[in-house]
Amino acid sequence: MPTVAPDCAASGPGLAGIAARLPGYPWTFRIAGPRSACPALELYEAGDLIDVVSATRVTASHLRGARAAAGDSGERVLAWGRVPETGNGPQVRFIERGWRRGARAATVAQVTTWCWVAVADGSFGAVTARTPAGLLRCRIVRGRPWC
Repeated sequence: MPTVAPDCAASGPGLAGIAARLPGYPWTFRIAGPRSACPALELYEAGDLIDVVSATRVTASHLRGARAAAGDSGERVLAWGRVPETGNGPQVRFIERGWRRGARAATVAQVTTWCWVAVADGSFGAVTARTPAGLLRCRIVRGRPWC
């Protein structure tokens, strides 16, 4: 799993303007307003903003979304969401497409105290995230091709 940006509480000067890249993937993210009362994680795909996760707990959306991107090296997927109240990231599994529907456990990286991401290589149709509150499932949205 690639290294991700540190939590905003431990961030260095200027982190708000620096985007962290997941090497070999079309996704980047940055923490907006790391020293403000309400910092947020901005998630981009090939330079386009696809989601903003705020530090406020307005809603407990432990699994916010999932994207897939196909490139020269094959298909890759990304899932992201909010960290449960327990402070531990959820158990994430990517579900294969097709009739066999095998699943692969993903390594979850906690980007901030309130947000996590998980990435994997392969062709998947859905993702699940298990938290103490239950099991959430999300269809993976196909992004545009990238190189």
